[in-house]
Amino acid sequence: MKRVLIIIALISMFLFTSCDRYDQDYIIIIKAEDFISSFETTTQNALLTHDINSIMAFYSDDYLNDGVDKAQSRDFYDEQWSSIAIIEVSLIDANSLKYNIHVKDDSLSIDVQWEDYAKKIQNAYYWYGNQENPAEDFISSFETTTQNALLTHDINSIMAFYSDDYLNDGVDKAQSRDFYDEQWSSIAIIEVSLIDANSLKYNIHVKDDSLSIDVQWEDYAKKIQNAYYWYGNQENPDVHPQPKQIALVEVLTGLWCPKCPNAEHALEDISENIPNQMITLNYHINDALALPNFNETPYYGNNPPVVLLQGSTKISGAGQTQFDQYQTIINNIITTDADISFDDISFVKTEDEISGSVKINTYSNIDFADTYLRVVVYEKETDKAHFVTHELAKNVVRARTMVDLSDKHISQKIDFNINLTSVLDDDTYLVIWVQKNLSFDEINPETDKVYNAIEIPLNN
Repeated sequence: MKRVLIIIALISMFLFTSCDRYDQDYIIIIKAEDFISSFETTTQNALLTHDINSIMAFYSDDYLNDGVDKAQSRDFYDEQWSSIAIIEVSLIDANSLKYNIHVKDDSLSIDVQWEDYAKKIQNAYYWYGNQENPAEDFISSFETTTQNALLTHDINSIMAFYSDDYLNDGVDKAQSRDFYDEQWSSIAIIEVSLIDANSLKYNIHVKDDSLSIDVQWEDYAKKIQNAYYWYGNQENPDVHPQPKQIALVEVLTGLWCPKCPNAEHALEDISENIPNQMITLNYHINDALALPNFNETPYYGNNPPVVLLQGSTKISGAGQTQFDQYQTIINNIITTDADISFDDISFVKTEDEISGSVKINTYSNIDFADTYLRVVVYEKETDKAHFVTHELAKNVVRARTMVDLSDKHISQKIDFNINLTSVLDDDTYLVIWVQKNLSFDEINPETDKVYNAIEIPLNN
């Protein structure tokens, strides 16, 4: 019996020792350096295969790093990376498990790096972040400071939260200061609520019932160097971006001209590929669609087809060489900034005339000497056919006028009037452009040009 008890005791000791050894030696405790190595390898492969779940397995559900959570981190990795994308992780501080993460993809011009923190959770390591949200701290501080500053009229304290480049829907930092620089009552309150965490978009609500003030607006914060500021959406609805030029193509043609349809077809093909960027006007000579008193053959030429591009380049003939020239010149025109634009266009149409006005906006210093506002009415498709192809003539100019701008005040609207000599169909359009011409007897490519053009339907 004694021997049995001794054997049982020995077996118990063995089992106890084995279990203790198992706990110590056979449950794998992942080291921090192993975690980093595994993260680098997995992420390197996952970026190429777009296996985002494999990357996010390294992130704690509670991950938060400078306001970026796990979902936002996933959005970063969820891109189409090239085959040369690389990720490198380097240790900054071993005690706090602070690392620098560097993701680079030269082919996509991506080069991003940030500081991050790992943490041991149970028996494994995860990216945990610094658990800080400085954007939230910025909002909290702004609310508290502004609430007090409105009562004490300490406007400088409020404006310290605004970037010097602040611009939001046309309101700059100085105008924001004017808003806060009021005499607020003791019950004035300010509330800031998050709209979108990715863009740091917020709603700001300022209310003072005793003064019947209740104002709110959407605004944007931005991290600048190591701090957050109100930055706005950087938009000014009152300032219009400089537009590109519309290509104005004038064509000397005729129903009797055998080669003219070829030139018109080539221009139609170009126009179809650049919608709303090109206007074609066909001037007919010696046929039923010719304008009365059309005596400008020295300017447009007298042997159609002749194509005049932007009032400065004249091309005669209808071969592939000419068609290639059309394409090249038109591409250059529509990718060039326009010096002017048009707005506030109004007109009245009667059976005999069209009278109207237009505002010309300038984007550069323009000398308006020898410069004209030109206006035409054209018909998209007529009932007259080309003799050779039997196609109906298109884009035919039916009436026109010209206003000398040399003595006009460009800051004011410019009036125009067109006399109509024929009944217009429903598919007629008004085209307005500004053109410099030293002489209409000839074209000088060095000085003559169309600044820009616009097309408006007459029957809307």
